[in-house]
Amino acid sequence: MLDLVRDPAHPAVATSAARANRLRRGTLDRSDRLWFKDAVIYQLHVKAYFDSNNDGVGDFAGLTQKLDYIKDMGVTALWLLPFYPSPLRDDGYDIAEHRDGQRSYGPLRDMRRLGDVSHQRDLRVVTEVVIKHA
Repeated sequence: MLDLVRDPAHPAVATSAARANRLRRGTLDRSDRLWFKDAVIYQLHVKAYFDSNNDGVGDFAGLTQKLDYIKDMGVTALWLLPFYPSPLRDDGYDIAEHRDGQRSYGPLRDMRRLGDVSHQRDLRVVTEVVIKHA
């Protein structure tokens, strides 16, 4: 079995090698359903990452400013902890609204810009959605 898996002609090895080559070239293949297998995922909380307006809270604009730095570390996907409106009694996991962003992290247009700029840099964005947390 081990010889079969190490065989470069084996479909699993060929697929993994092709995926690794795309990652090295920095090409985001949206049709690759197994992208997560070779992804370098960087998990972060927007409020704790970078504060662009010096109000003491990290924001979408600050995170967007740092995307080149994140990309240069070899990251291929961002995993954002909850950033939805919340009373913040449970560090954002007590989500009050799933269709908006926490106002202290910046306006909705900044959140959309983060997604657009991330994709321009071939970075995927994964959001953590908490449903029915109590």
